[in-house]
Amino acid sequence: SLEEIDDELTVMIVDARQAVRFTREDGVEARADELLADQTARTATLVGNARVGRGPTTISGGNLKLFDEDRRIEVFGAGRFEHMADDRLVIDATWDIDMSYSDVTGMLDASGNVIATHTPRDGWKDTLQAHRIHAEIESIEESDAIVAVTDDTTAAGDDGTRVAEVTSEPADGPADDATAPTEIATATEADEPDAQPGLELTELGANRRVTAMHATGLVMDLEDGVPASFESTRYEDGTLVRAFRLIGPEIDATESEIRMDHPGRLFVADLRHGDDTQDLGDRRGTALFDWKKDLVIDRVDGVMHMRRQVRMIHNASDGGEDTLLDCEELTAFFTETDEGGELRQVDAKGAVYLATRKDKELRSELVADALRYDAVGRTSTALAHEGRVVTLFDAERGAPFSAEALFWDLNTDRVEIRDPELVSVPR
Repeated sequence: SLEEIDDELTVMIVDARQAVRFTREDGVEARADELLADQTARTATLVGNARVGRGPTTISGGNLKLFDEDRRIEVFGAGRFEHMADDRLVIDATWDIDMSYSDVTGMLDASGNVIATHTPRDGWKDTLQAHRIHAEIESIEESDAIVAVTDDTTAAGDDGTRVAEVTSEPADGPADDATAPTEIATATEADEPDAQPGLELTELGANRRVTAMHATGLVMDLEDGVPASFESTRYEDGTLVRAFRLIGPEIDATESEIRMDHPGRLFVADLRHGDDTQDLGDRRGTALFDWKKDLVIDRVDGVMHMRRQVRMIHNASDGGEDTLLDCEELTAFFTETDEGGELRQVDAKGAVYLATRKDKELRSELVADALRYDAVGRTSTALAHEGRVVTLFDAERGAPFSAEALFWDLNTDRVEIRDPELVSVPR
């Protein structure tokens, strides 16, 4: 429909059907079975096999709606976000219920079996799964738009005939750059070549980055529900060398911290071959953590803290004995390397139980009030509160061994009595 405004005919509504497509001079393209553009409302609706994008980035679904006022896109029903780089799919996200993103607020929400994968290079893959995901995206500087309702948009039918040209200006006057009235984040390959396994907040090109993310599972129960999860894997020559998997009812992440205020599990694996050995069976090991209250990971300092009924199972780097640790409060320290974080030290407090296990059989067991475990050297220093003792039971020794403070080498089973005043253990 047309209206006369300032002695000029202006297109107010465009209704196009059957293999509709429209393009912009800056490369934005959209296709759908039907297009309805409303100049007054400054919206455009794409229905049926709808697809909109610019360059290597596209958003698709059965029903898409673009809002010019707050530079927003909504996808009703199942949809997909894709970004290509170097002729391969780098970012791929799908959802079953809906998705919305506003370039003004930087808020992105998707729900319904959301699965997002990031493959920055061959052998690297990060996967986030949740029932609902909320992300906060920060604009570093102005960028080119992916989709827009207005700005010299041309719609055409399946015969290529021009249907309409729609132009408008923002309510506050002409934009300095008429090519970018509406923007959707453009994702590109990670700029950092040494990005490591872990819950990294993806940078969406040079002008966009995710600063916060909240992922929610379908049911708020770790055992019976469908939890949120993040998994990061690294392969070399087809062999898994590093892995990180975090699961729980909810996952909150910022650039400096990861938090889970619910029971959860974390699996970390460093399966690279040792640099100082030719034995291909020499592995750096795996660690499995679970807890009943909460988890906080300080991403800056490499410190992880978890509380209540905490359990850690650390597999020996040489494939030998497993180390089992139960306590009420655990703090793990990681050392950053060129290849990623390595478990260095664990501090445990409250009803501490430490044991070694070989072929599913317990070898030695220790009970203490506080303990420091050296994950690299597989040694531990245990301390008892005043008036109590540390007790170590070894199946081969038969009788238990007790003292106020003990040093235990888990590799050789060497035990030393220490002065409790000189022991460096969290109390």
